[in-house]
Amino acid sequence: MLLLVMCLASGCADEPEPVALPDPPSTEQISEDLVGLRFDFFEDGSGARPWTIEAEEIRQLRIVDQVVDDSGRVARSRVALALRAEKRSIQGELILRHRREAPNWVFEGGGRSGPNWRAGDAEATLFAVRVLSDSTIRRRTLAFSPIARYENGRYLAPLAPYEQRARALFDSTFASDSLALAAETGLNRAAADALAPRGSKLYALGAGQPPAEVRVDSVRASLLGCQYVTAYADPPTPEAARWARLGTTSSVMGAPLAEGTALNRPLARALEGVARQRFEIAGVDTQRLRQQRAIAADLDGDGQDEAVGVFTIGEGERRRSLAVAASPGATAPRLLFERVPDRPSGFATLSLLGVLDVDADGAAEALFLEEGTEVYRYLIVTFRGGRFTDAFRGGGGGC
Repeated sequence: MLLLVMCLASGCADEPEPVALPDPPSTEQISEDLVGLRFDFFEDGSGARPWTIEAEEIRQLRIVDQVVDDSGRVARSRVALALRAEKRSIQGELILRHRREAPNWVFEGGGRSGPNWRAGDAEATLFAVRVLSDSTIRRRTLAFSPIARYENGRYLAPLAPYEQRARALFDSTFASDSLALAAETGLNRAAADALAPRGSKLYALGAGQPPAEVRVDSVRASLLGCQYVTAYADPPTPEAARWARLGTTSSVMGAPLAEGTALNRPLARALEGVARQRFEIAGVDTQRLRQQRAIAADLDGDGQDEAVGVFTIGEGERRRSLAVAASPGATAPRLLFERVPDRPSGFATLSLLGVLDVDADGAAEALFLEEGTEVYRYLIVTFRGGRFTDAFRGGGGGC
């Protein structure tokens, strides 16, 4: 009341109009300013992985958030980027800082926002990992078996380069058994050295775990008769022997944590419901449905987790196996894809090895082991062009 009386008596000055803040830097300016920026997109026990941005490497750029401070002189931008160079692709976010020097914004620098970026190498070998136990000496060993070679978006059978040589060797006639043995040994050594040479580094992956670096202790290979290549390494920690399921030669492919988490209740219900439905459509009684392994992961790159797993019914020769992926859906569970063993080709069961975003596109590939009598191979299901498709079915070995 007193302020009102004083204003009426002597008059009060109008409050100054707030100063309009300048617009933050545009997408076009940020795209230009990023060229030449060097930042660490990934760090682990082996150190930092730096990246210097070139104009042609920017595949996607999206402004997530921008703030101009009250002075109008400092702008902070959070941007999502997808970068691709000749041998590597990465996705993540940067925090950028600009200073206002009227009438322009001047770029001051930036760095990684939050954890390690998603990353994938253009070339890498993928492995299935088994844990071998020796109770007599209480020692566990990780056994790495190659699933596929990944090269620039394609999956290749890891032993394919040596199969023709193996057939030629099998059909050859040698003057002595020692010459034949020497030729076979040389071929086996060439395959072992190409896929996982002794002393090389591999990275063990397990759902929700950081990649664990291991060093190959020994390699065994056979290209004639029983076909296999297996690399052996000690687990880096006792816990790693419990969760290791996949492996890779790439030092960044499993970052920041290996894909996959435990299913929450809605995802678990959705997955089991779809599995029951698919078995019933095939005329299979689902009273004894068993879940072998199931995990949650973003399978289609939409930012939401879906469920993938394997279910079985029956035992022995009557055992039925089904790999299925599903999401809860708005009104009912939604089937994403299903796969069954290729029985006409001699395969009887499927098991889920894990999921891994191989190409760093935000969608995780699902990796399965398909087994029959003395034979096995691998299946990789990926999301491309708006649908799930088999990116690879092959590799493996047997007798």
